[in-house]
Amino acid sequence: TEGTVEASAEGDTCIIAYVLENPDENGGVEATSDAVEADGTEWIFGYDYSVDGEISFEVAANEAEESREATVTVTYNYPEGEEQSFSVKVVQAGMPAETMPDDEPYVLGHVNHYWSVFDLVEHNPDYSGSLLRDSVQTMVAAVEIEYNELAESCAYCLWQGDFSEMSYDDLYLSTKNAAQMAYKGDNPATLIFVTPGATSTLCSIAVDAEGNYGKMDIEYVTYTEEGKSMDFELYDEFYQTLISQ
Repeated sequence: TEGTVEASAEGDTCIIAYVLENPDENGGVEATSDAVEADGTEWIFGYDYSVDGEISFEVAANEAEESREATVTVTYNYPEGEEQSFSVKVVQAGMPAETMPDDEPYVLGHVNHYWSVFDLVEHNPDYSGSLLRDSVQTMVAAVEIEYNELAESCAYCLWQGDFSEMSYDDLYLSTKNAAQMAYKGDNPATLIFVTPGATSTLCSIAVDAEGNYGKMDIEYVTYTEEGKSMDFELYDEFYQTLISQ
């Protein structure tokens, strides 16, 4: 490996510069990498060879908090079949963890896991009666709430749709009026039916021990086939907790 290229968590366009010894007018440069996600998606892509002595490529955003690394191998192929190659390490930073203030009640709402109802029924046929009830909402999302020390409960709504154009104040009031309540130390998650391909807006408002409402956290999630969870044991855990109450 010859050198390191650093990329930001938000995604980057990166460049590798090189100098060819004994180039051939019929030769060609090619770059490949081992940057592949668990689902087969390549997070380094879009190689551009249009500038002599440079290769540019795109690095997708890294949504995880952990950094990740990959190797890009650059190969110059001679027409006779010979080749020269070198490798460069690409190091991408992780997304900074979302932090909560400690001087006021605050919560973070997450939808980190959602499942296909068909996958869940295949995992456990006993789920068919509770899950196969709707031909449109064929995914189940788990809403999880993270509390800071001053927050004792949470008023939240998983709105169906992208509400990013709505003002904060209007969305806050709508959420407060229509909210479900969750309580610190209670259920680890709430399970809600959602539609594949749709986007939801999760709004979560902290409430302290005296009933005072704090600021609202907003998270957007789109339910894709690629992003669905295959952690069926986690669903079992959430489901058993809910039905045991």
